[in-house]
Amino acid sequence: MDKMQLKNIAQLVIVAVFFVSLPLFVGRKESDVVRISDDVKVGQNFIVGVNSLRLDPDTAEFLTRVKPGGIILYKQANIQNKIQLRTLINDLQKHSLETTGVPYFIFLDEEPGGATRLGLFKEALTNGQIDWNKIEEDVQVLKDVGVNVNLAPISDFSSESKSYLSERSVSQDSADLIKFNDKFISVLNKYGIGATLKHFPGLGDSQGDPHKSVTYIEQSADRLEKNLEIFKEGIASGAGLVMTNHAVYGGVDDANSVTFSKKIIDILRNNLGFKGIVITDDVTSMPLQYEGIETKEDIASRAILAGHTMVMFSWDNKLAEKEWKDVLGQYKNDKEFAEIIDSNYRIISKYKDGHMPVESGLQE
Repeated sequence: MDKMQLKNIAQLVIVAVFFVSLPLFVGRKESDVVRISDDVKVGQNFIVGVNSLRLDPDTAEFLTRVKPGGIILYKQANIQNKIQLRTLINDLQKHSLETTGVPYFIFLDEEPGGATRLGLFKEALTNGQIDWNKIEEDVQVLKDVGVNVNLAPISDFSSESKSYLSERSVSQDSADLIKFNDKFISVLNKYGIGATLKHFPGLGDSQGDPHKSVTYIEQSADRLEKNLEIFKEGIASGAGLVMTNHAVYGGVDDANSVTFSKKIIDILRNNLGFKGIVITDDVTSMPLQYEGIETKEDIASRAILAGHTMVMFSWDNKLAEKEWKDVLGQYKNDKEFAEIIDSNYRIISKYKDGHMPVESGLQE
């Protein structure tokens, strides 16, 4: 038997051992949730950033400990070119499969007309015209590099140019925005990329950026209803994720930002009937002066108790790991909280099973 044959046999053994372990994650029964380790179930509630162009040993060790459900990537930290990005995502997905048996969500912000990390969709929107062929070409680029969740489309109805989001929205007419989002979500789904409606329940009335300063929005019932209609239609179009924001909405929940507001998340779940994944915006860039909070304590558990499925830590892995440990401890000692984590795990796993086959993260 020559060396090549031995190598092929060794590879087959590794693959066989790996797939024997997959029933814990893929095609699981409801009762199988109890078989999953606590650290994995808790970790799936976390989205983290990786501050590198490649999967270095320190990052790999961090990911092995926390076992997050998703990775958020940024141009300044993670993207040199498309080939490098594809390699990074491939290595991340291999690591996830080796440590948990399930792929990561790979999140990227590519908003038509707005935030971009790869410079996509810019040529698709010119002089008020929409080139859907170009949009589809750019969505193919996302798929080719390995992105499986796009943090778009913008679903904030901005009727005033003074809104800080007005330049990121494809239209300041709610009917046109709903129509655009419907088709954009359809294209993303066609290529197996999750669509994320943001920033619930709508930041169109905000003149300030809630990432940078405490933002209060006085929301009338009529205005809220108009905002919710855009999200409702986006959900009906097939968006599987919704991202919230960090603002405080007077008249809805004066005491809490959306990140910690069960009242507002209940509107999404109960009034709009959303059954998918609810994620926070990045909590490491969240101003916490309101509610008398001076330190970033219990962010993850409070966001989860409010109704979020996943909590995003883009820029502070030490904080993310500390919060993960705190959530894990609470999971072990609080039965009601553990039931919430188990429920979140089911929601995330159902989505990954249905939309992200094990091999989906690995590019040839």
